[in-house]
Amino acid sequence: MTIENCTAANTESVQIPADEERDDMLKYLADKSEICFKSQQIWEADLTNEEKYQIGLDLFESNKLQFLMKFGKYLNTPQLIYFKRIVDAEHNEEMDIIIADLTKKSSETQNTTVKNRRYQAMLQMVNKGLYFSEIEMMKRNPLLYHQLIGQYLTADDIEERDRSANCEYGLVKILMDGIERDNADELKTQHENIERLQMEEESDDDIPNNPPPCSSTSHWGEIGDSRIQQKAFSSKGKKKATKITPEEQKLLKEEFITTMYESFLDGKDEDFEYENVDNDTSYDNIEAMENDEEEKYFNSESDEIKDDAIDDASSEDELDIFMKTLR
Repeated sequence: MTIENCTAANTESVQIPADEERDDMLKYLADKSEICFKSQQIWEADLTNEEKYQIGLDLFESNKLQFLMKFGKYLNTPQLIYFKRIVDAEHNEEMDIIIADLTKKSSETQNTTVKNRRYQAMLQMVNKGLYFSEIEMMKRNPLLYHQLIGQYLTADDIEERDRSANCEYGLVKILMDGIERDNADELKTQHENIERLQMEEESDDDIPNNPPPCSSTSHWGEIGDSRIQQKAFSSKGKKKATKITPEEQKLLKEEFITTMYESFLDGKDEDFEYENVDNDTSYDNIEAMENDEEEKYFNSESDEIKDDAIDDASSEDELDIFMKTLR
């Protein structure tokens, strides 16, 4: 007997009306192996999905409160909304309280699940070196790239970057031309704001120590930090790259990469189809699979493999360390 025929064959005397949302919910529950629908002896065969469906249907029709207490924690938000409509119709305050609590927990769980799936997807894309390559990230945020990385690159650095990425000169030139136009508009606005603030300070003798407003979330290269402003602009108003140390250059690059990672995790990459990741359950089992592989690896009796593991751990680069801190 299939699940579709269970409702019709439930009893000969009682005909349960069809309900698509209810049936989808029961099928959803029947597919979950972690749910115990019925206590069984060890020698009894496992319940089929059709049998699970029928048990759930019987309980749903006979006692919705008990059904909710038994299966409610496994329901997703749309299914809880469906239950809320039933509660509103029956005016059951006890079920209303339970559903409100389950909906809150479901929303929190969903948010955590989405974040974890995006994180796992990001790890895969970082390893593949495509979406999070330097050139691709530059294409997604060329102005920030120029502020934190591009303006400090030498001609040799740029040539090496484009050659390693097999990037056409035309694409880079178009991006850089766009950056220069953005920089010109930004510089004009910044200078106007500076002049306005200076005039306000000169005219306001009563509050001589009042500092100009600035953002507490300023990133490297933004006008909010006066020290960076002095390094980034000449007295003539033309933006130029001040020579910085390799350590500073490294920090700026890490700032750019971190910002691009956070942009992806926060769902801000406009051209990325997040629903393909957010709804993909295959990302949920990646960590468990990795743990299984690690157990097999460390249980190996091969001294050579163990030595390689030690070497890999000691040569861990900063990107791997950063990814662990994100986790």
